[in-house]
Amino acid sequence: MVLLPVVERELRVAARKRGTYWLRFFAALAVTLIWICLTIGARNGLPLAQLGHHLFNALGVLALGFCMLAGVFLTADCLSEEKRGGTLGLLFLTDLKGYDVVLGKLVVTSVQSFYGLLAIFPILALPLLLGGVTGAEFWRVILVLMSTLFFSLAVGMLISAVSDEARQAMAATFLVLLIIAGILPSLWWLQALIFQNHNASFLLRPSPGYAYRMAFDYSYQWANGPAEFRTALQTLLVLGFSSLALASFILPRAWQEKRQPAPVRNWREKLQEFRFGDAISRKTLREGVINANPFYWLAIRDRMPQAFARITQRLIIPLFCCFFVVGLLTSKKIETFIISIFTAYALHQVFKCLVAIEASRRFSEDRHSGGLELLLVTPIPPDLILSGQWRALQKHFRKTILLMLLVNLGLLWFVNFADVQMGPQDRGIFGGLLIGGMLMALLDVCALSWVGMWMGLRASRHHRATLGTLGRVMGLPWLGIFLLVFVGGGKGFSAEQVEVFFTLWFILGIVTDLVVGISARTRLRRDFRHSLMGSNETSDAQLVWPPADRGGSATRFATVIRT
Repeated sequence: MVLLPVVERELRVAARKRGTYWLRFFAALAVTLIWICLTIGARNGLPLAQLGHHLFNALGVLALGFCMLAGVFLTADCLSEEKRGGTLGLLFLTDLKGYDVVLGKLVVTSVQSFYGLLAIFPILALPLLLGGVTGAEFWRVILVLMSTLFFSLAVGMLISAVSDEARQAMAATFLVLLIIAGILPSLWWLQALIFQNHNASFLLRPSPGYAYRMAFDYSYQWANGPAEFRTALQTLLVLGFSSLALASFILPRAWQEKRQPAPVRNWREKLQEFRFGDAISRKTLREGVINANPFYWLAIRDRMPQAFARITQRLIIPLFCCFFVVGLLTSKKIETFIISIFTAYALHQVFKCLVAIEASRRFSEDRHSGGLELLLVTPIPPDLILSGQWRALQKHFRKTILLMLLVNLGLLWFVNFADVQMGPQDRGIFGGLLIGGMLMALLDVCALSWVGMWMGLRASRHHRATLGTLGRVMGLPWLGIFLLVFVGGGKGFSAEQVEVFFTLWFILGIVTDLVVGISARTRLRRDFRHSLMGSNETSDAQLVWPPADRGGSATRFATVIRT
């Protein structure tokens, strides 16, 4: 009997894929190019030891972000996809246990991510030759990166075991990682500002960022540095193994389709009935929407996007309000303003990720289920389908967009009217940054919507469509922020250079949104049917049967099929 047969089978399948080997090459190439850019952008005359530490920190932060998001795009939908396909039940008709399936899926999804992380280790070790980084410091960072990757993948497996939809699994995994890696450290920072208590490290220990910080010598050499590093690393491993154990226990009991209970009317439904009248009035309203655009009526019935948007608001907005109020009532206005800026930026980025997930989900799932092909044999034109999806996305996220604009307006008021110790030039930079952020938020959402619909038709999997959407629209802006933080940290930008950088950054973002968004919209309207059929189209040569017969009944049979 083979131990863990699913693991062995998945490893054999992964070993035959070209992407398993190409990923290592492209990961090493990308990190090498970033290394060259950071080295060129370093300040002239910077000591080699300081340059080595700066490069090591920059590449380590980049690798840490990759490890933290691996579970969202790799394991969050691996088990739920088997549920939707109906193949998970066949596995449990055999002698396989829950841990066999969970570990097998974990291995097949983690092989590529582990190879990608392994490929950048030699480049990450280059600062050892420059100085500024010790061997022990290097290996502690490696341990943190591998533990973070395992933790993220394990959380994705747990969420996938209890989810049924790709969108639900990816968004839930993203929110769980956001709470652990972002919300809990922000709560620690908030209580430290209010109560001056720096001992509440239990809020920091689950965060991979805290373990990464404690891996460096300047933190590890504290009196309790080694103990805090071991505790943070052990916390990540315990959370990862606990997630895998729960997924192995839940999966054999959660794969069956259960009967849905009758929905219970809540106060929102009663309020809707009061607003729109009795059943006859609501039926008339519904029929009016269906007659105008049936796809729009179908898309707005899904309440899950609004639910995820509300959860995001309830996680980040109260935190932002607390920092904002603390900044108004205390003398630490600069610290709280900087934290509020980062919180607002996090709200923008999380919301844009949710838009990319939802914009690509509808067409991706309907294409795989055959729903879009059925729609195309009806009198509904493709333009009506596209406009319905576009209007539905606007309806799902318009409240969150308005809230994001209000957050930026609040920060703009704080800069100009609160007693912040800033010069006129700094106020102008932050004011332009906040106003430009509002414009970029609107343009990014529009571009993400159209590119997400296009990638939903083209990509083979939903998570690939989401990654493709974010890469095309947000890749360059995110790379610009990364270079600003680390090149500016090593080179020391002046206020004039920062102003020029943000101007060029906004111009690049606007041009990217317009070019990519208009291109995706044009392709959708022009090639919607062709993109949907794709490889399902059958050539004329394939319709001839038998192939060797060039005349007679076979030719007449093929002619009838063509007509």
